[in-house]
Amino acid sequence: MQEVIQSFLEIAKRNAPIYSEGGGVFDRPWRINPPADDEKIKQFEAQGFRLPPELKMLLKATDGIQCVTVEQSIHGVDSLLTMAGVNEGELRPGVYEFGYFLEDWLYIDSSRIDSGDYIICSECEGREGFLFGYGFKTFFDRLAAANFHPFWGWNHRSAEGVPFRMEY
Repeated sequence: MQEVIQSFLEIAKRNAPIYSEGGGVFDRPWRINPPADDEKIKQFEAQGFRLPPELKMLLKATDGIQCVTVEQSIHGVDSLLTMAGVNEGELRPGVYEFGYFLEDWLYIDSSRIDSGDYIICSECEGREGFLFGYGFKTFFDRLAAANFHPFWGWNHRSAEGVPFRMEY
């Protein structure tokens, strides 16, 4: 995980342009923050929230990542604290928002971290409150590979009924 984080941050700190799905180019798209303060991380956890080890590792490398050309971010600790207050009474205890990607709010359920399946998307593709089926390491690996695009909304259609093999 540390290698993926460092590789992504090296690319982002160079502020290399990124390409949109429509082929447009965005120059200087990244806002990378200094590392999070350990005391702030402890303050967040003291409110009853658990951070997955990989998210904690990311926060210790950069206190949040934002793609400034579009609304895509993994929150830093100050934003985690703020959103925990905003969402108080709306979310179950231990559930907190950790990211926002083009109208998809992403949450972590602290009570599910040990299961490895704890990331929740508010709504996507007409589904509300679905679990991704994996943890932050896999999420961030895929997010970095997808150039910070919300890959979970990509549709994959079945090839059933589509001829693609040679007929003998």
